[in-house]
Amino acid sequence: MEFLVSPDQFAREQDESVYLQLQQETCKLTNRPFTPQQPTVFAKEVMTCMFDALAYNSISEQLLDIYHSMTDSNEMAECLKEHIFNYELKAEVSPFLAHKDHPFIELDKRFFRQLSQAITNHADLQNFKTYLADRLASAKTKVYKADWLKHVTTLLEFNVGQPNLLDNLESLANYYKNTFAPLDTAMRYLYVEWLNEPAIIRPVQEFYEIQNKVMLDAWYDLVGGYNQTQRGLLKNIFENSTGRTAIIVCDGLRLEMAEAIAKRKFNSGVHIKRETAWSTLPSVTPNGMSALYGLPSPVGDSITKRHNELRNSVPNMEIMQLNAFNPSVTAERLVLIYGDIDHIGEAKQLAGLADIANYEVELYKKISELLIVGYQNVFITTDHGFVITGLLEEADKIVPPSSTSVDERFVTAESSIDNGSFIERRDLWTSGNYQYYAKTDKPFRTRGAYGYSHGGLTPQECLIPVYQFSQELASHELKVKIGNKAELSAITGQYYKIKLQGTGDGSIFENTRKVKLLFYNEDGVKITESTILNVVVDATTEIENEIAYSSIKLVVVDAITTAQLDTCIIKKSSSRDLDDLF
Repeated sequence: MEFLVSPDQFAREQDESVYLQLQQETCKLTNRPFTPQQPTVFAKEVMTCMFDALAYNSISEQLLDIYHSMTDSNEMAECLKEHIFNYELKAEVSPFLAHKDHPFIELDKRFFRQLSQAITNHADLQNFKTYLADRLASAKTKVYKADWLKHVTTLLEFNVGQPNLLDNLESLANYYKNTFAPLDTAMRYLYVEWLNEPAIIRPVQEFYEIQNKVMLDAWYDLVGGYNQTQRGLLKNIFENSTGRTAIIVCDGLRLEMAEAIAKRKFNSGVHIKRETAWSTLPSVTPNGMSALYGLPSPVGDSITKRHNELRNSVPNMEIMQLNAFNPSVTAERLVLIYGDIDHIGEAKQLAGLADIANYEVELYKKISELLIVGYQNVFITTDHGFVITGLLEEADKIVPPSSTSVDERFVTAESSIDNGSFIERRDLWTSGNYQYYAKTDKPFRTRGAYGYSHGGLTPQECLIPVYQFSQELASHELKVKIGNKAELSAITGQYYKIKLQGTGDGSIFENTRKVKLLFYNEDGVKITESTILNVVVDATTEIENEIAYSSIKLVVVDAITTAQLDTCIIKKSSSRDLDDLF
């Protein structure tokens, strides 16, 4: 491997006989005759022989061990990727015959294209399932296997079951969350990877739609009893939560996305509770957001009005954009707003799904960050979900009833339409007018792009997550607090002291704690931070500092975990500095 990373340097630095021996033994391993060559040329040919052996599954056990060592080596990562990029994979190579640990994403793509053709021909798919099982079973060379293959497995192994036997919406909600949601996640990621090859993804989309129709048929048999449970949700969460609580309010978060986030790896000790709610109808942003914040009517409500409504019912609460959160935020009750999903979906339609996949990762990281800094409860919820309408022909779209106005995924009418093909509802959103929803996830026929849409009546749009990520605060750690907050709120003079007090039960685990002091200005920008300080149980640690601003926010954090331990505002006194009189 040292030779492959830097062939010329290796040849220069080694004794000539050693380098000759390396060449001869390598030729034996790769089953090729020995001929003297320049080091870089020889390295390329060695890798070509290895890749050929992987492509045709003729690789020896010893050479396979060397290959696995290469893929595990950080030092070889860039070198190996370059060799893979420059290797010419012959058109005749079949993914079904290659070694399961081959490093060729192109072979995985050939597999998917063949799968698409097999679906079109209604062929048996068992050999495709076997290929996937073998390819993904090995933990080796993971980085060289297409990540989206696991979503193909979900698609092929999915069993829709018998949702038609469910007799109430609550049962169907559990069915969607526990059984169907992973299929929606898988299809969303496959769109991201294959959207630019519509002829390939279309048969796969149709394969998915067969399963989706089974679920939706069961859904529409039960939806007559639909009632929203979204109104006042944020207030209810705060009223029923103890400890520091943050709620991330997303615009356009599908339940399957929350489920995918919940399945990611969190720190040990994090508990996840997966509750759901039904959104108001129609499931559009002004309606859903007004309901979340507790307004009785959505008509004409502004963002400011929503926020004020919640502030009036939940005291001592901060509301901010999610990207504005940083360690200076110490609110006991916190609402974080995240509108990127809906914004990019409506702007870019199907092309926005790649961004949405990244937002899923961003939300996971923010939840983890909130837990790390000391929030005991982090909730994630939304105003509505969305449907991925996928690749559409004009004939796939729903013709709206006459004398109706189309508004996203529903239509409105001033008088009732006697038509059993649609679901009829009335509420405040349309000033008492009639709303009609098609019994499908396809959009009504209007101008404009399609792909991402909401406002209709499907579980993907209306079943919203209320997922709670919680943790117990460690009881064995030394408690650290600022003991002179009153003094710090009115500093007279240029210098001041911070007094940190450690309190615990005296056990050996609680005698000391390493902390840091973080200082922020009024805009939440960090000014400076202290070195690591040792706080001792039942003792006061004093730190002298110079005040350079009229107001500073001090946050005491654990030096190891960054968990927030205490906070206060340091202010200069408004009265005249007594030092100036002498």
